[in-house]
Amino acid sequence: MRYILPCVEQLDLAASLLNEKTNIKSRLALILIDNIVELIVHTKCVSIIRWDNNFKRTLGEKYTQKDKNEVLGKGFDPKFKFLFKAGVISEKQRDFALLVHPFRNEAYHLGIIHDDIIFELSCEYFRMACTLFESLRPNTYSLPRIEQLTETAKRHLLSSGDTKANFITKFDFCEISNSLVKMLPIQSSSLGMALSNSATRRAKDIKEMIHYLCGGFNKLTYDEVIYQLQYDHELYKDQPDGAYQLSNQEEINKYMSKRKFLNDHWKPKITGNTLERWERRATEIGHIKDSTVALNKFISLTNDFQQFERNTHDAVMQMDMAINIEIDRMRGK
Repeated sequence: MRYILPCVEQLDLAASLLNEKTNIKSRLALILIDNIVELIVHTKCVSIIRWDNNFKRTLGEKYTQKDKNEVLGKGFDPKFKFLFKAGVISEKQRDFALLVHPFRNEAYHLGIIHDDIIFELSCEYFRMACTLFESLRPNTYSLPRIEQLTETAKRHLLSSGDTKANFITKFDFCEISNSLVKMLPIQSSSLGMALSNSATRRAKDIKEMIHYLCGGFNKLTYDEVIYQLQYDHELYKDQPDGAYQLSNQEEINKYMSKRKFLNDHWKPKITGNTLERWERRATEIGHIKDSTVALNKFISLTNDFQQFERNTHDAVMQMDMAINIEIDRMRGK
């Protein structure tokens, strides 16, 4: 009961939140789903390791104590890697969970960064959670009595006409899983398309910000702005406050030495062609049917441009601030 009811009730709540189709409730749903996924896989890990401990004298010990300690600890990744190695989950299930889990951490700690994909991502994760609930059911489990069931649990655990006598014999993880999945709202787009739209928007935003910066930066061209953004990042990235404190000769020498090194040896990784490739890669994600592959491509792409995206955004903010200061100066403020 301590396993079945939390899974059913929490997944029911997650589906109810997803039916609201709001960013906030989709974030909450993702957190709930991830929590249940971890409960399901942890319970299965405990079951496998307990079996290994009980029969190690006759069958031999299959897993080392180090492996067992790692799997039974608080880490998320080791549990999925262990179950894949044990042959009880697929490679795609392992990979998808490991890709989604950081989004859960982000949703919990940082909030709104990926709101434009959070609904579709949560729906896909929900389906996987229901599949794991069915396929990773424990070897032994206790069933609640009918009178212990909440109204939420009854919707999924009971069929019309069930009685105390036949409830146990009719109990079916597959039917419960299907009942939960039926709660999901209709999606207007696939996860792959949502990821594609998000990445495409961000790639285009970077290009628009660069065009905006062409009006500042001493009237540099589009390609010169791209170069300057990277140059400045390389020049200042190791400084605690993002700037050199040129108050003594030692700091001045360090600054001049870094500039000389960049001028003599450094070449930018990003050009105007790179930005065009980012946009093409973003579009291609929308044609990928496999959610794990699509999510992996999305993460790879956004990892490639997120530092430059951040640098560009910061430069826009600085230019806006300089413009406002100049406007206030001209107004005599």
